Amino acid sequence: MLIDQGVLDDSLRFFHEADPFTRENLFYIERAGIYHCDSTYQFAREATEISTCQMILVEEGGLQMQYRGEEREMRAGDMILMHLGEPHLYRSAGDGVRMIWMHLDGHGCLPYVRLITRTRGNTIKLRAFPGVREILDRIFILLDKSDGMDSHELSVCVHYFFSLMMRSGHERFETEIERSIRASAAYIQIHYAEEDLSVPLLASREAVSVSYYVRNFRNIMGSTPHQFILQTRINAVRELLDTTSLSVETIAERCGFCSASHLISAFRKETGMTPLRFRNLWR
Repeated sequence: MLIDQGVLDDSLRFFHEADPFTRENLFYIERAGIYHCDSTYQFAREATEISTCQMILVEEGGLQMQYRGEEREMRAGDMILMHLGEPHLYRSAGDGVRMIWMHLDGHGCLPYVRLITRTRGNTIKLRAFPGVREILDRIFILLDKSDGMDSHELSVCVHYFFSLMMRSGHERFETEIERSIRASAAYIQIHYAEEDLSVPLLASREAVSVSYYVRNFRNIMGSTPHQFILQTRINAVRELLDTTSLSVETIAERCGFCSASHLISAFRKETGMTPLRFRNLWR
């Protein structure tokens, strides 16, 4: 029986202590629950150094959430992803609340959640993400196994959950700045070879200030415009090294580097090897 205030007796809670290999190498879930709550249910947490993340899916009724300075009401079919290290509070919006929740952990978990919430928002409509409900059901089947949970399969399921959240969600409304930044990224991928391609030029094309452009590009694309340009050029260099016998000087010219030495320096910093070694490694 659970003793948390407002959590009714037909609720379930799961706890699994991750072994050292799992903690070091896999995604894992140590705490999860299927809760049925009355109107007195409430939970609050102050800011901590916890790196764990949490998923809550409301199945019936509603929850009132306070997170990142915003108040929102979640209804059936709404899901939230959040970082437990940030202060938050949630409580029943009436009787008959049913929800599932789980704590997500492991290397790469927090960056994944930040990437998803940056592109999808914190509160997500489950109907926009086909397959997510099924993978959540599979996760809870694994957590409920009495003969021992398969931590490797669970890790695969959590990773698949993240991948579904990133490649689905087409019903989400795309803001004007998101459309603008994605169009700018597409422009970079076409014009990366032009030496005069620069962040000020890209900002002027979108009729915004450089600081505004850089901030929104980083938030939406996950890297700065300069990093995106450089990575696009490096990817083009890799392809030419792998598929042609062109000299480094010619490749530098074709990929937007001002000189062969500049290409070599940037390539070594990105890959840990020279262009020549990279070419020989794959032939």
